[in-house]
Amino acid sequence: GEHTVEIWHFDRSGTGVLEFGIAAGTKTEFDDSFRLVGDAGHRNFAPLIKTDLQDDIRNESATAYLRIPFDVEDPNNIGNLLLRPRYGDGYAAYLNGTLVASANAPEQLTHTSTAVIDRFDSAALVQDLIDLTEHKALIKQGTNLLAVQALNNAADDIDMFYSTDLIMTLSEAPINLTQSTSIKARAYLDGKWSVLTNPTYTVAFPASAENLRISEINYHPSSATLAEIDAGITDADDFEFIELTNISDEPVDLSNVSFTQIVVDGNDEGVAFDFAEGSITEIAPGQHILVVEDIAAFQARYGTELPVAGQWSGALSNSAETISLVAGEQLIHRFKYSDAWYPRTDGGGATLEVFSPATQALGDWAAASGWRPSVIGGTPGAAASVNPGDVNADGIFDSADLLIVFQAGEYEDGVTGNSTFEEGDWNGDGDFNTSDIVFAFMQGNYIGDQPQVPAAAVAVRNDFTDTNDDDDDKRLKKDPKIALHDSLFESWV
Repeated sequence: GEHTVEIWHFDRSGTGVLEFGIAAGTKTEFDDSFRLVGDAGHRNFAPLIKTDLQDDIRNESATAYLRIPFDVEDPNNIGNLLLRPRYGDGYAAYLNGTLVASANAPEQLTHTSTAVIDRFDSAALVQDLIDLTEHKALIKQGTNLLAVQALNNAADDIDMFYSTDLIMTLSEAPINLTQSTSIKARAYLDGKWSVLTNPTYTVAFPASAENLRISEINYHPSSATLAEIDAGITDADDFEFIELTNISDEPVDLSNVSFTQIVVDGNDEGVAFDFAEGSITEIAPGQHILVVEDIAAFQARYGTELPVAGQWSGALSNSAETISLVAGEQLIHRFKYSDAWYPRTDGGGATLEVFSPATQALGDWAAASGWRPSVIGGTPGAAASVNPGDVNADGIFDSADLLIVFQAGEYEDGVTGNSTFEEGDWNGDGDFNTSDIVFAFMQGNYIGDQPQVPAAAVAVRNDFTDTNDDDDDKRLKKDPKIALHDSLFESWV
């Protein structure tokens, strides 16, 4: 059809040339191919001014046109769409050709339009907030255009200013993180934005028997010292604790983990603690954390620097108790310990420790062979520090320890899985045999007259008569020796 086109051309130099073309056909959507061309110089006269048009339009026009192209990868991810303009007197904003916002603009806009009011300069520096969310369907994948007609109150007005931010927030769908990362964010509430934050979000994996293990139990602590008694702590049970270890290479979420009590013969057994209500809800790879009977008592004995998640309800029996650890409805651990396993863990100052929680089978937790007596005081918050061979827990591996294990009479006795740490099972396989002696001596911690591996055992096995037996702590008068043949033991004599 025929259309009337009006063209205004301001010729300032006397040599201006205007070219105008109209393409044939029709348009079914906004077409950005036709545009007004003006001054795009970046003079930076002030922090808020990027393009200075004063010399070009003052006393000539009260209108200036701004074009702000931007790219959107996926419009479906847009949650909220906000326009934040600063303007001198008025404006009209178009998103991909559709009018979406205006202020102080006349009903009919032309290229000679002026703002309907003259605003104070101070008002121009206040950034408005316009919610354009209802117009977010106008945004398409790829390049989009925000076009603005800035309006001054009059062509000869000495000031004219316009700037804007177009803000797109993500949709309310959750953000799925596949690895720990930092995300810059701020909140919008009651028309105001919070300060920008840069929190680090850690991706933690759900707790299970594959990544979380009980690694130490102090069920019958040693009596309170005089200093602890003076501090008002008289009950040794107040020093009880249970240690958990993350045996995986990833952080583990504890928010669904809890210790639970079970009813056995009409009585509650175990302790109760919900990590969701504790001070630690995530455990790092290889980290050890603690749950205790009494935080004040625990810190009085072990200090305040250890990672304590909280204080349980219930108590640990000094003789035997069933402990249950769950993640929601999933059972992680359930086993019963016994004070008969290692006497020195029963009030003697040592704790029960799992020597290798990452490699031992879950069934080991219910047997003495799966545990070791710790050094005196235990190792809460740290890996087990068991010294293979040191069965009397005096801190050294010497002939006194060898005397104890051979007196137990379980060396290669033909009974599978019947030996504990104190009976010579130092490598954790449940038996006392040559491999345990090799393992202990290969640690290089034996204290004596440089015995050859594992020579001490032979003399002890053959003859216990040559001992100092003035007291109960029998020791060989001389550290035994035996030569090795091709790195293997010579036959017992």
